[in-house]
Amino acid sequence: MIASPETTNAPLVMIVDDDPMMRLLARETLEQSHFTVTDVADGQQALARIEDCQPDLVLLDVDMPGIDGFEVCRRIRVIFDTARLPIIIVTGLDDTASISRAYELGATDFISKPMNWQVLGYRARYVLRGAYTLRNLRAAEERNSAMLRAIPDSIFHLDGAGTIIDFKAAVGVDGGIRPEKLIGRNINQVLPASAATVFARALHQTAANAGIQTTTYTLGGPDGTRHYEARLVQVGPEEVLALVRDITLREEAEVRMREALVVFEACSQGIMTTDSKGIVTSINPALCAITGYAADEVIGRKASVFRSHRHDGEYFAAMWSSLVHNGVWEGEIWNRRRNGEVYPQWLSISAVRDTQGKIVEYVALCSDITQRKQQEEAMWRQANFDSLTGLANRNLLHDRLERSIAQARRNDKKVGLMFIDLDGFKWINDSLGHDVGDELLIQVARRLQKCVRDEDTAARLGGDEFTLVLQDLHDNEDLLAIGDKVVSLLREPFLLAGMHHHLSGSVGITVFPDDGDTVQALLKNADIAMYKAKEGGKNRFQFYAQHMQVDALARMQLEADLHVAIEEDAFVLHYQPIVDADTGELVGAEALIRWQHPERGMIPPQEFIPVAEDTGLINAIGEWVLREAARQWREWYSQGYPLLRLSVNVSGVQFRENDLPGLVAGIIEEYGVNPGSLMLEITESVLMDSNVFAQERMRDIKARGVGYALDDFGTGFSSLSYLKRFPVDVVKIDRSFVNDCPTDPNDVRLVEAIINMAHSLELLVTAEGVETEDQLKLLRDLGCDYLQGWLVGKAMPAAAFEELIKRHQLLPQVPNASLEANRLLAALRRDKVDVEAWLRRLLGERSPELAAYVAQRDWSIRGLDLREAVQGHLDWRRRLNEYVSGAAGAAAIDVDEACAASRCRLGAWILENEGGSDPYLANLDRAHREFHKMAGQIVTAYNSGHRDSARRMLAGLQFRRASRDVIVTLIGCFREAAGSRVT
Repeated sequence: MIASPETTNAPLVMIVDDDPMMRLLARETLEQSHFTVTDVADGQQALARIEDCQPDLVLLDVDMPGIDGFEVCRRIRVIFDTARLPIIIVTGLDDTASISRAYELGATDFISKPMNWQVLGYRARYVLRGAYTLRNLRAAEERNSAMLRAIPDSIFHLDGAGTIIDFKAAVGVDGGIRPEKLIGRNINQVLPASAATVFARALHQTAANAGIQTTTYTLGGPDGTRHYEARLVQVGPEEVLALVRDITLREEAEVRMREALVVFEACSQGIMTTDSKGIVTSINPALCAITGYAADEVIGRKASVFRSHRHDGEYFAAMWSSLVHNGVWEGEIWNRRRNGEVYPQWLSISAVRDTQGKIVEYVALCSDITQRKQQEEAMWRQANFDSLTGLANRNLLHDRLERSIAQARRNDKKVGLMFIDLDGFKWINDSLGHDVGDELLIQVARRLQKCVRDEDTAARLGGDEFTLVLQDLHDNEDLLAIGDKVVSLLREPFLLAGMHHHLSGSVGITVFPDDGDTVQALLKNADIAMYKAKEGGKNRFQFYAQHMQVDALARMQLEADLHVAIEEDAFVLHYQPIVDADTGELVGAEALIRWQHPERGMIPPQEFIPVAEDTGLINAIGEWVLREAARQWREWYSQGYPLLRLSVNVSGVQFRENDLPGLVAGIIEEYGVNPGSLMLEITESVLMDSNVFAQERMRDIKARGVGYALDDFGTGFSSLSYLKRFPVDVVKIDRSFVNDCPTDPNDVRLVEAIINMAHSLELLVTAEGVETEDQLKLLRDLGCDYLQGWLVGKAMPAAAFEELIKRHQLLPQVPNASLEANRLLAALRRDKVDVEAWLRRLLGERSPELAAYVAQRDWSIRGLDLREAVQGHLDWRRRLNEYVSGAAGAAAIDVDEACAASRCRLGAWILENEGGSDPYLANLDRAHREFHKMAGQIVTAYNSGHRDSARRMLAGLQFRRASRDVIVTLIGCFREAAGSRVT
């Protein structure tokens, strides 16, 4: 390779010289001139390395031992492909013979010794530039020669008078002129007069205009008239090149085309012609109208420009095979218009062959059958697809399922069938309207289509029932992931009427051939499995099992028995006690329904409530429960028992009824239930399913003095947004979290988090499933408000529950304190204490006479107002609570302030009165300092970033005890000081 002198890469020079000093000087000189240099000491080394290193220039000394420079130059030119490699001979021989010999052997240049080192770099670059120019000239000559050989025309080189200077005949073409003896003759001598006149006129116009002239002429011959086209271009002042081509076939084709053009232009069918390779050569106006393409946009392009890509390679392979072997192909095909629209065509293609039978052209006729296909499609879709969701309907489902079963039989595969029913659709459809219900079904259909492959089928049977057919399965395990995906997608919120709504799906799964081998059997079994999923709590999938047939029959019988039970009032309420965590006192009960079945005995609610909800019977049962609970409350109240709060479970289905607020109000009025004595227990699903209308119904009921308890908290979505949006009063921790407390640290942390979260929202907390003393102690330490479970008492009939009402104290209270002190401990959980009322109760517990005394006297003791002191203490607690809870606008508290027992009014009073022998004051001082010590620990944790730990200590039993002890000890000081005056 010879490098261009302008190249950015330094050219490589090989120095061949046996003199080391000459090599060194030459290297330094050339490198200073920006050359890359390699050198060898003799000719043998040069011949060995030259092919590998590929130098751009060789600097070759003549006088060397062994092979001299002349011989090396010869061998380089002969042995290797280095004809274009520039070689500079360096020699001390300055005779003409040596110089001549060097050039004869292939040297490019000659340099005499002693060498002028200052010009060596210029000389080398000059030689390279010459070699580069020579290479370009040779390349240009080769290109021009190749181009001339490729031209299919005969070429005449003429002078200005028309004399032929040179002539090149195209292979197989003579231009209408005999090739012998053309050079030197005038064009008038080799062409007939008519053709010569036309040619001479074009020659004259070319010389006059110095441009390209094109002319045509005809010649007669033994084969008939031939048509020629000549293109003339001036190449010098007095010279012209003429390229002559035989255009006989083209002329004949044009005649035929003109004859066919009328038919081509007027035909109502689209017509297209292509060459043998599928290149479009023409299209008629009708095809332009059909496709939207102009003729010049298509001609010259592959016919595949219309391809829609709806057909695979096998389709087109069959088409071309028919064209090659039969010469024709006809059929329906989908093609694409210019605007991208895909449309159906009826297409007929014919192959055109030459005399040797070779295909030279294709002619295609087509018609747009869009309207016909649309009519067929509309009829087919109407018969096979659901008009609302676009999914397959029952008819197409049966067909697809039958095909899948047949294919599975042939391939020894399995087919999965999923039956999907929406949980909660009826409420949305009835409450928000059918338009919203339809939108929900459309969204469900879209989600289900994401769960299946293209070869599978998603169908809607009607209402809110959907099915999925999943074919070519290897194992039942393949259905697990799909079932989980379906349930998960349906659990995500739906945006309906501008609001997010939650529902879920119950999915039954059956498999061919394991569970049945017919369409009817598979559909029936999938339906049974779906109902089993509903019985299991909904929002899940369930595989079919043989025993479910028996279960389905039992469910039908259960539904029939429920109708009878409602008519005969065959239900009874049992009551499970709820106690205050700190005092152990009975504060209420949860009313739990039981069904007194004439044959099966007492049936628990989990066995029949799901059936009642699915069948709509829950509304009648729910009304009975409300009435019976209110009646029982009234009966106990009439007997003079303390006011209890009864909790009644209300189904989400009941909350969808518009008349629920009226029903509750009517029952309250009918039985005279006191405000706050009735609480409705709801699940998180009720909150998630609720819309603006349900929220209004809840608030309407709340305004009538009815409270709400959120049951099974932590097992669902447990969203704080629901707790803030809805009027919930009590959060019930599910028994599944309480069971492993306190042995499981994770459950302990979860229960603690729920309690702290609820208290931060000013909600009360009930722990369900309390069964052990360890659980009791832990829940008290964590600040839980109420307890419910077997440790307190099981659900029992009303008569047995009356005995608990009489006992009232069902659990031991927090040890080392009086009952009223523990009641105060419970009240401190919410930092909302009526100071004077609690002081009277605590003083009355200590001494009825003292309570009577303070009713008539002031509350002062040694200059300290007892009420103000207690209120100040509680205010400081409240301030600490607001700070640690992160309440908006809460004032910051530093550690010194929290720890300083003497900064508050009470601390200053203690400091003023210390020094005496009053043991009550000493106890008060210890209690007050212990309280501030713990307060300092809480603030330290909070300010150090351990905020959860700080909130835990603040809500815990230990800190509430410290606060209670301050108040109780202060009352002891007051009693001691005022006791003598009372007596």
